[in-house]
Amino acid sequence: MTAFTKTQLPDSVDSLEELAVWAISTLAYINADTTAIEGPGISERAAQAGIFYVETDKKYRFLGRVSIQMSPEYLSGNNKLWNYAQPLATTNIPVIFAA
Repeated sequence: MTAFTKTQLPDSVDSLEELAVWAISTLAYINADTTAIEGPGISERAAQAGIFYVETDKKYRFLGRVSIQMSPEYLSGNNKLWNYAQPLATTNIPVIFAA
């Protein structure tokens, strides 16, 4: 698992939106070559992140996607859903994402 301490989270992250961008960007950076099988014949990068310009509303948007394996115990366990997430990698958070 890619463990982190709250002290590694930049102080400037103070909303769920910012946390999502930080977390997904970090996962995408660490797992650039990791793929996940998501269906018969369907393989995708396990974590993806990018910023795209949307011509319709003339705004830039962060688009992030993460495919995280879940332990089957999530169906009957008593823990919070996120406690059943399985690791994508076992690495330290890169310095560029540190506080």
